[in-house]
Amino acid sequence: MKIPPVPTRPLSYTAADVTSYDGELWRILKTAGPHALRWDELRHWGPHEGMRFEPHPAGAPQIHREAGVLYAASDFYTAFAEVFSDGHTIDRDAQSPALVSWIPSRPLRLLDLTTRSITRIFGAAAIQMIDDRPVTQAWARALYQQHDDDIDGLYSRSSVDNGYVVTLFSRASRIPSFPAAPEEHQLLNSAAADIYVDEAAERLGYAVA
Repeated sequence: MKIPPVPTRPLSYTAADVTSYDGELWRILKTAGPHALRWDELRHWGPHEGMRFEPHPAGAPQIHREAGVLYAASDFYTAFAEVFSDGHTIDRDAQSPALVSWIPSRPLRLLDLTTRSITRIFGAAAIQMIDDRPVTQAWARALYQQHDDDIDGLYSRSSVDNGYVVTLFSRASRIPSFPAAPEEHQLLNSAAADIYVDEAAERLGYAVA
């Protein structure tokens, strides 16, 4: 089923469409370069043309303090799969990437896009998989604008390895959900990250640079 390019009606959902997530989360972030972030920091620069669920206002990318986003995964394999899907090569050095994991300090309220209710809300489950970023971003933007006070983000499937991904919006930071320290925080070019890099590369069939 084709997804309309923009929502044509208010996006409503029920309590049954929201999942409470308190499991481990993993992300790979750049710790150097123009858009370096702390491990617990949302990205306010956007919209990034290559990302699926950007909540920032449409237009040229710029800083939007009122809108933030963070992409994470429920396991480190999916984090690697998503970040290094272009070229299927894990780059351990460019912009000093780090692998981070943490457990939310409170349960996260996530709109669950993996259930059948996604068809009622978005018109089709393909919102998780299609490559048409202007469309997926338009729907994410509308959802954020209408429900930022109620949900922390989205729970969906990865279009790369079919694992579970979590997209966090500003409520996850505004109503604190990050612990004082992460469970893991390793630069990818460190020896401590070898086990994660090697296992991810083998499982995903990715090269390592």
